[in-house]
Amino acid sequence: YVLDYGLDPLEALRMARVYPLWTSRTVELEGGFDPQVLAAARAMGYIPTAQSFGYARLYLIARQGNHWVGAADPRHDGSAAGY
Repeated sequence: YVLDYGLDPLEALRMARVYPLWTSRTVELEGGFDPQVLAAARAMGYIPTAQSFGYARLYLIARQGNHWVGAADPRHDGSAAGY
């Protein structure tokens, strides 16, 4: 999301996650998707199912202009700090 949509790292980490099951039409989705998106997925033959992914222990660093920004997965304790 940082590269494709220009989000800052924290915004990207806050996005709901998606995991397609390659052996079926099932798509596991974290909460937060618009009902219209779910309806469109069903109309295309996908089976969206609610799933809790836990946390990714993911950290991001990105350069924005003349400075660096960082973020930690908000689903777990932690933070990004610079020196």
